[in-house]
Amino acid sequence: MIAIAAAAWAVCLLALSWLASVWLGRSLSTGELVLVGAALVVVAVVVVQGLLQRDRRKMQDMRDSALW
Repeated sequence: MIAIAAAAWAVCLLALSWLASVWLGRSLSTGELVLVGAALVVVAVVVVQGLLQRDRRKMQDMRDSALW
């Protein structure tokens, strides 16, 4: 699972780098790539946390409804 996530992160970073090079007319610097990579990690963490919280709420709702 970690390998798939790392590969997806690399593909997203490559795609964003390509789009930025087309849009800006130059390739991104190392610092810009690091910032974009960090932003991708933050977005991924927020999305995963939201999904986990939704699943926890569903499980809690099922437990609550089973008690009544």
